[in-house]
Order: sequence, then C-alpha cells, then structure tokens
Amino acid sequence: MNACDEKLKHLENYQKSVDLYRQLVEVLEIKSINISTMEQEILLKAKERLALAKSLIEQVNQQDKDAKEKI
Repeated sequence: MNACDEKLKHLENYQKSVDLYRQLVEVLEIKSINISTMEQEILLKAKERLALAKSLIEQVNQQDKDAKEKI
C-alpha cells in the first residue's frame, strides 16, 4: 500500500466511526424521549393516586364527624 491508500483507508475507518457515533446519538436521544415520557406517565399516576388518597381521607373525616354528631 502506498501512502495515499493508507490515508484513504484511515479516512474510511474514521467515517465508519463517525457513522456509528451518529447512530448511537440517535438511539440515546430516542431513549431519552422514552424515559421522559415514562417519567411524565409516572408523575400523572402519582397525582391521580394523591387525589384519590385525599378524597378517601376527606370521606373518612366526614364519616368520623358524622359519627361524633350522632353520639
């Protein structure tokens, strides 16, 4: 191989590496979006459960108040 062939081979390998890094970045960006979506879903479920818990506490407090009034 002469010097030009070696440089060409080096550039081809470099281009392959760059392409692989681009693919990796794309995959990581997609995973980041998926994680963000999952975090939003978890947060929404947590808010729903908190609202349900507050409602149940209010019901229990009302029942307790009603029971005390009957006594």
